[in-house]
Order: sequence, then C-alpha cells, then structure tokens
Amino acid sequence: MKFIAFDLETTGTVPGVDRIVEIGAVRFINGQPEAIFSTLIDPLKPIPPGASAVNGITDDMVKGKPLIESILPAFAE
Repeated sequence: MKFIAFDLETTGTVPGVDRIVEIGAVRFINGQPEAIFSTLIDPLKPIPPGASAVNGITDDMVKGKPLIESILPAFAE
C-alpha cells in the first residue's frame, strides 16, 4: 500500500488571498516512510503575526526561498 501524508503552512486561512509558506510530505510504502519532502516558500507578502504564532515561520525565514511555482513540480514528483 502506498500513500502520501502532507501538511501545508500558510499566511492565513482565506483562499485566494493567503499563501503557502511551507510544504512538508512523507511518502509511505507498506507503512514505512520511503521519501520525505520539505521546503519553505517565499509567499511574496508579509506573514501576519498571528500566522507566525501558529506555525513558527517568520518573514526572515522565507525571504529568498523559492516561489511556489518552482516548488510544485518537485512536490508533485
């Protein structure tokens, strides 16, 4: 059995307004971790203090990181 568990951290909860700041994923085969994917993403907008309080990710941490468009192909793979 194969499956992927993934988690997104964002700048907030409003679709179309807020953006992804981190993607993490683990691919499992027969219940065992087979591959791990994790990356921070520059949302091209400030991260509100409330979001940073929840996910622990700050503007300084994402500054200069890849944009979501460049991350998605690797994530899909």
